[in-house]
Amino acid sequence: MVKKRYSLLFVILLTICCLAIKCQHHSSVYTYYLKDIDFKFWVLENDTCDVLVLSDGDSIYYSHPYNGNYLGVEFFLSVDSNVVYLGPYFPNIYHMTGKKYVISKSELIIGEDSYASFENEQYWSFHGGCDQGRYTFGVMRNKKFYGSLEPLEWK
Repeated sequence: MVKKRYSLLFVILLTICCLAIKCQHHSSVYTYYLKDIDFKFWVLENDTCDVLVLSDGDSIYYSHPYNGNYLGVEFFLSVDSNVVYLGPYFPNIYHMTGKKYVISKSELIIGEDSYASFENEQYWSFHGGCDQGRYTFGVMRNKKFYGSLEPLEWK
């Protein structure tokens, strides 16, 4: 009788521990803002996929296995139009929702470090970080390094 009681108690405690551990991993939201062009975007990290949300609600659902490692998450924002080009190494895309921007996947590589499908247009580019730059984005203005963005949640 005592063994059954301890076994039942052990099962209940084990179940509670498993639920607590499972509930700890929930989706995280990281917000990025570039004041110079008044542009805000978010990365929502979920268990099944991540979501890149651009300022007016345009959303890109993509696979990304490592939290904070945004290697390959690159997009180019045209200065003269509402076009956003995704880098050619952007992770596998499950779904896109456009409201303000026309979102297109770039296939061209221009130069050694910078690529976009529009060679003569003015643009801002955002390149996801990895390793020590986890959760960060490098920003370029027309192929020239402009700076880095950290999540607003860190400030």
